[in-house]
Amino acid sequence: MAAATFLTWDGLSGASPEVPRRPSTDDLGGDDLVDDTENPPGTDMPTAGGWNQIVDQISALARVTSPCFISVRFSSGVPYVYKFATTASSAAITISTFGVADNGTGDTSITWPANTFPPHEVEPHSLTITEDVEIDRARIYSITNGVRIKTKLGATATNANFTFGLG
Repeated sequence: MAAATFLTWDGLSGASPEVPRRPSTDDLGGDDLVDDTENPPGTDMPTAGGWNQIVDQISALARVTSPCFISVRFSSGVPYVYKFATTASSAAITISTFGVADNGTGDTSITWPANTFPPHEVEPHSLTITEDVEIDRARIYSITNGVRIKTKLGATATNANFTFGLG
């Protein structure tokens, strides 16, 4: 089987002709290679078994890899994407890919165009407050093509810099 000819994480936002996805064993060229029995690889050469193991490991790791981590900061109470890291190519996703909505103090939505990332395997996760501010309640949940984050100190909505990962 032929390996994908594009970065599967990119999807339609990059050079890919398809929606983004996590790489499968098929995308990686398959995990069913067999060494030539008449001319087997030497001890200093790659083996089919080794290649098959690498393909299986990469595919398994992709299932639990976050396609993006996003850091948000506030400037005079206005949220903005400060940094991000993604499995997609730098041409596919830039900081301008993300929309940021200030829904009120302690309530921020981050969105992106449809088919920017592979479908979630799990819900958004790893919400971390990244500054020294008292926050005793923070939650993150999915919205259409994005996430919404709410932070509070007691009953008072409070802005706080944060980082999270997509599932």
